[in-house]
Amino acid sequence: MLASVQGITDGLALGDMQAMVEAASKSGGSMMQELPSQSRVKFPEPFTQMGMASHKVFDQIA
Repeated sequence: MLASVQGITDGLALGDMQAMVEAASKSGGSMMQELPSQSRVKFPEPFTQMGMASHKVFDQIA
């Protein structure tokens, strides 16, 4: 996710909207789907809620 934030920041500085979209896409909701379900169920509920909110913001940017 930090790489996505860096990509969004770089794209913003350069006025490159496509770079921002590509960077944000990498940390959207699809990123959570790539995580094995056995790992997802081990996260504490507050962490899961915060994570899902973060992924949704990346989807909104993309």
